Amino acid sequence: MQNISQDELVRRLSFGNPWWKSEDLGETVSPVLPHRAFLPAFYRQLKDHKTGRVLELAGPPCVGKTTMLRGVVADLLDKGVAGYEILYCDLAAPSLAFSTPAQLVGTVAEKFGHSPDTELYLFFDDAQYLDGWRKKIQEVAARWPQAHVVVAV
Repeated sequence: MQNISQDELVRRLSFGNPWWKSEDLGETVSPVLPHRAFLPAFYRQLKDHKTGRVLELAGPPCVGKTTMLRGVVADLLDKGVAGYEILYCDLAAPSLAFSTPAQLVGTVAEKFGHSPDTELYLFFDDAQYLDGWRKKIQEVAARWPQAHVVVAV
């Protein structure tokens, strides 16, 4: 297994989470993000579901799961959630292939000083490419009981 430094992992994660450093939050997710019809209902599910559990978004390829996740991130930012409390991970990205979801969240927690008591929003996209994804995502939810954990497969 290849090892990458914490600094390199933070750099790679920062690329996928531009809202960590941008002051113009509206342009960081996507300047012209289409609104999906199910976005309001999905957003309510995210806000209403119990922390410490995983909200799963499933569907065939190219139906808009990633767009839905990005739309939820945009709504969270618009509603005042701090960018550093949101983590989006594309688990199909080769640059993240050598880290577990728990390591990714731990890296972000270290960078921003989060504790397990911090209310976070954790989005794991294309999780089907990760062997044993369900167990690994559940481990994240168990370690971060105040987090809203969403997985797309």
